[in-house]
Amino acid sequence: MRKIKIDVVVVPLSGHLFQTLNLLAPLLKDPLYEIRLFTGPQRKAVAEEMGFQVIHILTNSVDE
Repeated sequence: MRKIKIDVVVVPLSGHLFQTLNLLAPLLKDPLYEIRLFTGPQRKAVAEEMGFQVIHILTNSVDE
């Protein structure tokens, strides 16, 4: 069966990112879905720890 691929773009602010991660977390356990998360580098470790594949955006636009 083909995977359902989902790309999610979310700003790296806690009020936006954490709610989005919580909504998507159940799909990570389902092998039918492949999820990529596009966000800034500030919260990369948190998202990867949950199991998301993270692609950086805004890398040159944000102070760490």
